[in-house]
Amino acid sequence: MAKSSKLTNDPDRLIEDLIAGMLTAHPDHLRVEGRTGRAIVAVNGTRDGKVGIVVGGGSGHEPAFAGYVGRGLADAAPLGNIFASPSPPQIADAGFAADGGAGVLFLYGNYSGDVMNFGMAEEILTALSGCCYRGGRVVRLHAEHRRPFPDQGLPVSPERHRLRCMGRPSVRPEPA
Repeated sequence: MAKSSKLTNDPDRLIEDLIAGMLTAHPDHLRVEGRTGRAIVAVNGTRDGKVGIVVGGGSGHEPAFAGYVGRGLADAAPLGNIFASPSPPQIADAGFAADGGAGVLFLYGNYSGDVMNFGMAEEILTALSGCCYRGGRVVRLHAEHRRPFPDQGLPVSPERHRLRCMGRPSVRPEPA
């Protein structure tokens, strides 16, 4: 018999189970909003007149984005599938949920799927500005995944890369 390296109930429902577990563990802090069921939102995060902060990405090797959701942190996080960016509708759900009327800031990794899908979600929110979305302006920032010691030519371990990406990402604005 082969050794199992992970515990899953049903691989087809892995993200739904992950979300249900987070909501069960933190019902006073997190809720789900939107038609997609993939926007994790701070129960008391979004406030009128505040810029909404949405942080997100896939649920693969860095599934911690929902862990940044809470009062004083991010207002919402869309969760994609394993090793895949959230879809534009999932990101838009998070943007609508984080909308406090002063705009939304999208923070995400410099992965091609994230760059493309967060860009399309920005277009959705901008197109619906005034009817479903009050904020008006959407700003996108993505992390630059750079080597911590580029001029020394040292190899970067996966652990150090992960810390660099999640702990102190450098960001740059997307072109308007």
